[in-house]
Amino acid sequence: MNYLILKNIIDSLLTTFTCKNCSSKLNAEDINILWIAGNSLSIEAICPWCKTPWVIKAEIGLIANLSNPEFMKNVNSMVEAIKSWMVHMNSNEFSWIKDSDINEMKESLKNCSSIEDLFKKE
Repeated sequence: MNYLILKNIIDSLLTTFTCKNCSSKLNAEDINILWIAGNSLSIEAICPWCKTPWVIKAEIGLIANLSNPEFMKNVNSMVEAIKSWMVHMNSNEFSWIKDSDINEMKESLKNCSSIEDLFKKE
């Protein structure tokens, strides 16, 4: 693994990581590199306050085909497909699950004795 990438990961970890138990930040001495293999990395972070150990795994994917026109065309088409899907999800056609839907499902589950009963149309 490239030293600059490793340094960037550790710097990011020091900047962004907070312990889920006590919300403490890490110091450099709280980080142990467990292993590095190829583009994969496993780090142990021990909270300086509550001493909870955390294992952080990272995998670096390198894009080497930015000069390939066919690759860029595929990337652009995937981005367009994702944008289209997001517009569709935010349109009025899509119906998000509401609290009333969940309550209705709970009542249906209470009043049925089998899967067939649950999905039977009345």
